[in-house]
Amino acid sequence: MPDTSTVKEFLHKNGHAPDDAPRFKILKDGRWLHDGGEIKRPAMVKLFSTILKCDENGQHWLEIPQEKHKVEVEDSAYISRDIRITGLGEAQDVVLTSNLDENYIISRDMPLVIDEAIPYVLLNKGLKLRISRPHFYELAKYAFKKEGRFYIQSNGDYFLLEDAHKGADNDAQS
Repeated sequence: MPDTSTVKEFLHKNGHAPDDAPRFKILKDGRWLHDGGEIKRPAMVKLFSTILKCDENGQHWLEIPQEKHKVEVEDSAYISRDIRITGLGEAQDVVLTSNLDENYIISRDMPLVIDEAIPYVLLNKGLKLRISRPHFYELAKYAFKKEGRFYIQSNGDYFLLEDAHKGADNDAQS
């Protein structure tokens, strides 16, 4: 857990009371804003990211003991900045690096999902990492077809490389 006193001091020094309208925003391109201005210090963004959570209603929060502060998020909290595919077959891993330089392996604990044609990795604390278009195309190079659907393999598991609802909708229309 990070030193929340720094975060608390920042929030209160800037006149932010818990549960007010969001003064933080994460743009679709991964930039973080506070009161409309970009937070340009990567260390500060990384510190805030350690206390970021998303609830079951899709509302994002900066959460420190006994306080929660709303965050508006345009799409997802993180986006991919790099992709690496290592190993072959059962030993293949898909590693994505986020805009905050964190590495995530697509796995059972952090699965790949496609939601309305947008690929994401589901992270801890209800958060998502959006896979950028070039990285998705790179991932598609490693896809294989099984029973008429495309999959990729990572961390010993298989992940559908299309919207799971798409196939069900098409089956229902047939």
